[in-house]
Amino acid sequence: MIKKLFISFMLILSVVMLQAQFEVPRLSQYLNNGLSFNPAYAGSREALSITGVSRTMYAGFDGHPNGFMLALHSPIGQGKVALGGTVESKSYPGYSNTGIYTHYAFRTWLGGVRMSLGLKAGLYSYKLDYSGLDLKDQNDMAFANDHGFAPNFGAGVYFYNNSFFVGLSVPYFLNLPDSTGSFNFDTKSYHYYLMTGYLWDISPNFKIKPTALIDYSITNLDVQGGVNFILLNDKLWLGSLYRTSSKTVTAILELQLTSFLKVGFAYDYSFTNISRVSNGTYE
Repeated sequence: MIKKLFISFMLILSVVMLQAQFEVPRLSQYLNNGLSFNPAYAGSREALSITGVSRTMYAGFDGHPNGFMLALHSPIGQGKVALGGTVESKSYPGYSNTGIYTHYAFRTWLGGVRMSLGLKAGLYSYKLDYSGLDLKDQNDMAFANDHGFAPNFGAGVYFYNNSFFVGLSVPYFLNLPDSTGSFNFDTKSYHYYLMTGYLWDISPNFKIKPTALIDYSITNLDVQGGVNFILLNDKLWLGSLYRTSSKTVTAILELQLTSFLKVGFAYDYSFTNISRVSNGTYE
């Protein structure tokens, strides 16, 4: 059954790749979407898991970025192997790309902690289209339209049990094509993601889960950190985050509607000048 669902899902992803216009640049609800950062996250829900995320950044701002992600992952067989698939897309004026990836994770127990080693590989389609921009010189070759495909892959490691998790990954080893139309292995441009969290199980009706997601590169350090309060026998999640790079505060509300269905909403407010022309970011 799982094998058939996985094959069907990958066929759907192939169609979505041809039609989608967005990729999620960042996620406030990263706690439920670890596969977008770390392929070793595959199977960590210990069940078939499907997640969809839509993100509208800087709402009310003309030409604001949009993002979308769709993910599926599940343990296979005896659970030592997990497979997954993702579509990640983004769009903003002049540029859009869409990526489709398959994920593989090998999992084993180290005492009371499960260790997962993950790999992902896939293909990106990208499009440079400046026809919607008001250019002073319409023949400026620096704004020539272009499109194409490029491969990419990533790797990660993930440790977890029922109380805590920590993972380290490099989601992309290749630079994606941009206005130069080229891609290469430039280690100076790598982004290293560290994601961690811990669960304090105080009672069935009250749990606390602080988490953090650190994005490090040679030119930038971005930290998202916050805390989730889990109430009413895991049915209600209330959370708040702070992101250092954009000086953003996030409020998160999640509802466990059934044993297998969860919905969530996140709102980001930035304390930078963008707040003067934007209504915030919705996810």
